[in-house]
Amino acid sequence: MTKNTSSYFFYFSVLFWTFSLGWICLADKITIHKSLNLFHTKGLDAFFQLITHLGDGWTIVFVSVTLLFVSVRISLLQIISYASSGIISIVLKHSVFTESKRPYYYLKTDPTFYTMSDFTYFIEHSFPSGHTTSIFALMTLFALAYNKSKGIVILFFLCALLVAYSRIYLSQHFLIDVLAGSLIGTGTAYFVFKLINKKLEKFNSPLVKLKSNHE
Repeated sequence: MTKNTSSYFFYFSVLFWTFSLGWICLADKITIHKSLNLFHTKGLDAFFQLITHLGDGWTIVFVSVTLLFVSVRISLLQIISYASSGIISIVLKHSVFTESKRPYYYLKTDPTFYTMSDFTYFIEHSFPSGHTTSIFALMTLFALAYNKSKGIVILFFLCALLVAYSRIYLSQHFLIDVLAGSLIGTGTAYFVFKLINKKLEKFNSPLVKLKSNHE
């Protein structure tokens, strides 16, 4: 029997959540943010500006459409996970935590604050991180669906973590925003997968093959 290795994704996620929550309880968010932004280079600036786009809505939509040609089931699970987690994130941003400010709001006059040229820093709607929500939803689904290799599952987690950290590195979010986004994304994708995965088994083939079977 092949061992299900998706649990490694959740082991590392729990470690990340525990560490983050512990730090948040011990220090204020600005102090934490400064501690996480001690080291910057032009190369890292370019790297994180690029990798952060993996959490963009358009990127997630592109992945969902591409998945149609791999497995309609996985694509549907991804679309539902992304939509569900996105709705939760948007409601929290724009209805519950409307006054939540981003790092730049507090640090723009701080002489020690590192700023990048030709980069747009946002100020409003900091909590939770939408990019982190999206990437953790996607990588959680991948970890559950493609769990034959421990290395691949850990790679999924590292990808999610890098995108989450990119939001902090780019000073678009605080650690608490990223923590909340990762919890929303992971939790939503997990429950969507567990609730409807088996119901979608008849759509396990690529879109082209499903079409040919019904012609």
